[in-house]
Amino acid sequence: MKSLDIDIQIWIILHAFLMLLIASMCLTTSNVSYLLIVGIFSFLLLVLMGKDLLSDFQPFGGFANWITFSRLTLLVVIVATLERWSNIQLFGLFSICLLLDGVDGWAARKFQQESEWGALFDKEVDSFFVLVVSMILYQSYQIPFWIILIGILHYLYELVLCALKWQHIKTKKNPI
Repeated sequence: MKSLDIDIQIWIILHAFLMLLIASMCLTTSNVSYLLIVGIFSFLLLVLMGKDLLSDFQPFGGFANWITFSRLTLLVVIVATLERWSNIQLFGLFSICLLLDGVDGWAARKFQQESEWGALFDKEVDSFFVLVVSMILYQSYQIPFWIILIGILHYLYELVLCALKWQHIKTKKNPI
C-alpha cells in the first residue's frame, strides 16, 4: 500500500508537469488536441495504477468513478469534435460536464464508495476540464491570456507543493 502512495505522488507530479508542458505547446500551436492525447494516456495510467483499489467496488470502480470517467470521456469527445458545435451547444455540453461533477460526489456518498483514489481522480478530471476549457476560450474566443492562468493554477499548485515537500500535509475534510 505504501508503494502505491508513492506511485500516486509521482503520477501527480508527472501529470502536473506534463499538463503544463503540453499547455505551453498548445499555446504555440493553437491546437488543443495534444492536451487531449497526453491527458488520455495520463489518466489511463492513473486507472491502471489504481486497478487493485477499484476492484473493491461493485460495479468495478464504483458508480462515482464511472460517472467521473464518463465526464472525462464526454469532455474528450466534445473537444475532439469542437468545430461541429455551436456556442449554445458547447455551453450545454460543458454544463452537462459540470452537472456530472456534482452527481459523482453524490453517488460516492450515496453508495458509500468514497475513496482517496476516487477523490484524486475527480479532482484531476476537474482540473483537466478547467485547463481544456480555458485553452478553448483563449484560442477560439479571444479571451485575454489571464484565462490560461486559471487553467494551469492547479498544476502549478501541485508542483509548488512538491518543491516545498508539503504534498503529505493533511487538511481537514470538507463536510460538504
